[in-house]
Amino acid sequence: MGFDLTGYEKDDNYTMSSFFAYTSFSVFLLIIITLLLAFYFFIQREKMYDEMVLQDEVNSTIEYTNSQKKALNSYSEYLDGDTKIIQIPINKAITKAINFYNE
Repeated sequence: MGFDLTGYEKDDNYTMSSFFAYTSFSVFLLIIITLLLAFYFFIQREKMYDEMVLQDEVNSTIEYTNSQKKALNSYSEYLDGDTKIIQIPINKAITKAINFYNE
């Protein structure tokens, strides 16, 4: 009860060793692609953090510094209870203090 396979070629092209080699290469390639994507998304996250947090903080710090300089170099007057307070520029205030205490 055997089969007579005369006239047919034996299929030796696809063995388990080639299957293992293709599978190993595919797994290796999948790991490399996954690592490269993880690195790419890490770089993008750092770039977005820099834009959203650090640059925003730099801009707010610049605005705060400009408002401080404006307050220190301007004239104004206001009432604090019964006392009238007059604000003069800081350079002028330092000059007046030096002149007052040097006399």
